[in-house]
Amino acid sequence: MTTFAPSKKPMTLCPSCQSIFTGTLPPTCPTCGAALGTSIGANRKQGSLLVPKMSSIRPAARPKLPVEVTLGIEIDRTGSSAAFQAGIAFSSEVLLETIAAKVKSLTVYVGTHGDEECGEAPVLHTAGGTREQAMADIRGITFGGGGDAPETHLDGIRNFLETVPWPMDKSRTRGAFVAFLTDDTKPDRTGATATQIGKAIRDKDLLFYAVCQKTKELEALVSAAGGLLMPISNTPDRADLQNAAAQVSASLIATIGAGGTLPMTMPGGGR
Repeated sequence: MTTFAPSKKPMTLCPSCQSIFTGTLPPTCPTCGAALGTSIGANRKQGSLLVPKMSSIRPAARPKLPVEVTLGIEIDRTGSSAAFQAGIAFSSEVLLETIAAKVKSLTVYVGTHGDEECGEAPVLHTAGGTREQAMADIRGITFGGGGDAPETHLDGIRNFLETVPWPMDKSRTRGAFVAFLTDDTKPDRTGATATQIGKAIRDKDLLFYAVCQKTKELEALVSAAGGLLMPISNTPDRADLQNAAAQVSASLIATIGAGGTLPMTMPGGGR
């Protein structure tokens, strides 16, 4: 077995590019051009190797996933969702910032629905915008109106599904649909069932997430879509919504990273 004796020459680590020098220290690093000397004096010694303070060492940024994401966010804006008003903007920000930091590009659509039986038509607030534009639009949503629960959630989801130009090229783009709802849903006014609407979502290869109460109809919708349901109470607080948004973000990124076609269940999440 061959052994190597440690060098008796002083060894120095460049605080910028981590190149190692032995012997006489040059005035500048020949690898990166960083000035040496005074910066080395601020370093601390470990054995015979001078290393920079840990605060100056940053891990390399992880490369973004090479995929373009179209994210659709559909929100129930009726009076029964007034509890969302305090937390929905913060939760959406968690969702948008997390996804934008992990993927090549992010295009956002934001829609809301009221109670169509009360003449409250769906509204498209953001049409293919940036996350900054989407956040500005979400903060401007007015919650109110609607009749007694349940609401026309199925109509709103079907309309949003048909309105957004979801991506077609699955080799480089992915579509994700997130719905924030409270209370149960009335039947769709076109006669489409929750299962049929869910199947239409799945047929478009969308990753579907519903942040809502667990009800028979909404569970049928999510099941047919092959999606995930993040259960919340009828009067969710900010922490509930923040947790749900974090779970959606984690699942979406993990699923896209793994090349999955159905949302992955994350620890603490629901199916």
